[in-house]
Amino acid sequence: LGDNIHFAGSTRLSPSFNYTAYDNMARIYFDSGASGFTLIGNSIKLQTNGANTPLIQNDSTTLQTVRFANIAFANSGTINAASGDITMNVGSGTGSIFLDSNSTLTLQAAASKTLLIDNIIANGSGSTGNVLVAGPGTVKLARANTYTGTTGVDSGTLELGNNTAMNGTIAYVGNGGTALANTNASLLLNTSGLTVSNQIVTNKADTGSGLGTGTRRIGGNFTSGSSTFSGSIFLNGGSVLTAGSGGTVVFSGVIQNGIDTGNVSRALT
Repeated sequence: LGDNIHFAGSTRLSPSFNYTAYDNMARIYFDSGASGFTLIGNSIKLQTNGANTPLIQNDSTTLQTVRFANIAFANSGTINAASGDITMNVGSGTGSIFLDSNSTLTLQAAASKTLLIDNIIANGSGSTGNVLVAGPGTVKLARANTYTGTTGVDSGTLELGNNTAMNGTIAYVGNGGTALANTNASLLLNTSGLTVSNQIVTNKADTGSGLGTGTRRIGGNFTSGSSTFSGSIFLNGGSVLTAGSGGTVVFSGVIQNGIDTGNVSRALT
């Protein structure tokens, strides 16, 4: 295939991909005004075609669901809940998004939109995959992922619903670049009963002449029970440690300065 695929209108809302498994295409779009689709069928591969890097994007305000057996990103690409929510439920939760060629998967959601990844994100063959979150909306990782690269939250909110949603990789909250100095970045646990052991590094929002207004937040977003961050937290600049209303977040790891002096503006346990 190798082309861009567009889904529009309100007919055949559960189309099945019945080509050979891992046949490739470049991009999948849910067009503006599209009804809610559920994509099913064989595994697919998203691969760069000319200037078109791999992309799944929802330009409709309606929730879109993707349930192909598996998805392989042959190159670095993006899943973008641009105008409406997306649920990635590959293989009905038993499939994987494979990151080939040491690629980075950017998970992006617009303001007030949610991108739910309800399947495993894994390394491709001989590869180390990385995940980058770009807001300002919310990205949720629900499963025990197995990719072994880094996890970064440049902007927006990353919510974790599993102890190994980031699979033991280092997590970076915030980007020190000038362009993102005034953007917020959050890493939150969204259910009780979790213990997340990742090392976490917060990066200051640097304007070039001082810190920007963007906050870096680590904590919880649940209403009862308790969850724990047990790994070390390195503060490059400031961070807010917080708990959701009614829930308890425990920070049992060492909190220390990183490259630059850090500070905690609110600590809740």
